[in-house]
Amino acid sequence: MKKFIKDVCLLQFSALGTTAAGLITSFAIAKILKPQDFGIYTLAFTIYSLIGTLSNWGVDSATMLKFSESYCQNDQENCMSLLIFFLKMSMAIGIVVFALGFCLSPYLGKYFYGNKEVGNLAGLLFLMFPLGIAYKFYVVILQATRKMAKLALLENLSWILVLSLVIGLALMGFGVKGAIYGWVISTFLSSLLALAMFRKFKLETISLPSFIEIVKMFSKTKTAKYFKFGILVALSENMYILFDIMPIILLGIFALTKDAGYYQFAYGII
Repeated sequence: MKKFIKDVCLLQFSALGTTAAGLITSFAIAKILKPQDFGIYTLAFTIYSLIGTLSNWGVDSATMLKFSESYCQNDQENCMSLLIFFLKMSMAIGIVVFALGFCLSPYLGKYFYGNKEVGNLAGLLFLMFPLGIAYKFYVVILQATRKMAKLALLENLSWILVLSLVIGLALMGFGVKGAIYGWVISTFLSSLLALAMFRKFKLETISLPSFIEIVKMFSKTKTAKYFKFGILVALSENMYILFDIMPIILLGIFALTKDAGYYQFAYGII
């Protein structure tokens, strides 16, 4: 019971930290960029989120729930299969969505907002899908095994990278593109940090192979049985994302670009 209460408190403090970091980032970018540029920055993220729904097939949720169950039962074989499932699916989906996003974003920016620059910037954001796989991999393991202190540390260090790079590059005069590159670079560095932490990570009841060893076992393990489990979870999550970004998309189409930025900033404070 004490461990459960401690885990809940750690999660709450971590959530407060990441929420505060997100608000600081939004506030700082809104202050640094001109209203028009902040609107472009906001609309680029709507295209990223819209196409990004194609990446959510419930892989994270299915892996976390099933891995947690297998871990409690000391089922080494099933834990391995689930890690292989996660990496195999994440890599396949990440590469496909990156390719789609990078190619389609300029056309969607032109079609929706009459501004190809919005689409070009959104295309850069899709680099975060393949670059962020290692970070998500370690987060899922920490969530499934209830290592909340390590999870809180990783998440907050990741947000420190975001704050430093997104705000720093914008302040250095690189503008919207600098802020976008800040997100991409911080995602890559967060994955490197996660891999470094994973190398030292030990579990009490099962032994975890290295990241490379898991990749080498892709062809030896069938993972289709886990795929169906996550689909229903993904449907509800994707609907929430679509409802969340729809007002911004409509503002980008029918109102001024800067108005979309104002709305996003105000909505983020709520």
